[in-house]
Amino acid sequence: VDLRTGGNKFINIRMNPKTYELAEIDVKGKEDPNWWRQLDLFKKMFFGQNDFSKSCDLINPYHINFTETSEKLIAQTDFPVKVRNNALGYEIECILTYFEYNKIRRTTSFNIFPKFKEISTSDPDSLRIFKNNRRMAFLGSTTHLLSSLATGRFKYRDEGFILKLDSKTVGR
Repeated sequence: VDLRTGGNKFINIRMNPKTYELAEIDVKGKEDPNWWRQLDLFKKMFFGQNDFSKSCDLINPYHINFTETSEKLIAQTDFPVKVRNNALGYEIECILTYFEYNKIRRTTSFNIFPKFKEISTSDPDSLRIFKNNRRMAFLGSTTHLLSSLATGRFKYRDEGFILKLDSKTVGR
């Protein structure tokens, strides 16, 4: 076909389908016997250990891979971690860039980029419960403390916070 002369050229190409039948393939995976234990530990450290964390469900746990040593549990995934918090009324999609639980120090470090979506419901009682639970989760949180410190001088005292520098109590 020579298209150098300009103008539109239409070409009909007719193709006949051809079916290839392949031999059956049987794929079997070997389940890591430690994976479920590692998943339980991950959820405990990732969700925290309060009343609201018990209402969290991990929607897609099978995308998470674990590496474990005697000192650390490391979680890694190439997919967003999806969490449903039935107490607060949120579905959260988290891009997990880093997760490490240090078993010796009992410290957890992780970095996420979360995207919150409210669980839709037309039930006014559920909405009231969600809002009340969100307020309870906020009170006493790090976000609450930082908001109290940012809004004015010594407001954190009125909201029940006690700050300590070294071993000295500040703001009683």
